[in-house]
Amino acid sequence: EIVVLHGKSGSGKSTLADILAGLLEPDSGELILNGRKQVNPALRRNLISYVPQQITLLGSSIRDNLTFGLGQLCDESIQTCLEIVELNDRIADLDALPGENGLKLSGGEKQRLLISQALLLQRPILILDEATSGLDIDMERRIFQRIRDSFPQISILAISHKTSVKNLAHRVVEFKSV
Repeated sequence: EIVVLHGKSGSGKSTLADILAGLLEPDSGELILNGRKQVNPALRRNLISYVPQQITLLGSSIRDNLTFGLGQLCDESIQTCLEIVELNDRIADLDALPGENGLKLSGGEKQRLLISQALLLQRPILILDEATSGLDIDMERRIFQRIRDSFPQISILAISHKTSVKNLAHRVVEFKSV
């Protein structure tokens, strides 16, 4: 399913995502996933693909950016994930250089590249922290639908300020600032 965390800046959406992804530990309370108390951040990291707000790309090839830390992957898997995010026509050569920190790519293309990288992991939970903020509503909708069609076993947790993302959700959790 698609769950959207929606709310104003500073309401805790990204902090919750960082806790779920094992990047932060909660100050109090318990984290329970699939009915099991989660105490080991490393185990959580193996369940979750996380696309953060801040985009960082390597200065090497598109292929290196997509497969960083994953080892060798076949071009077919990479092309499939690029197709899902509609980058397959824009990035025909996996050995092309995107420029220093993706200088040759737009903000939306960088976001889609990171979503593609997360999909290559094929983990059961995909967290998108403002990862579609640079996309228009139609592109955003198509990508969410393609992810659901291609990877129906993946649950998506999308964090957004955009009201349009709420329309893509099975469930919306509203965050309020205190």
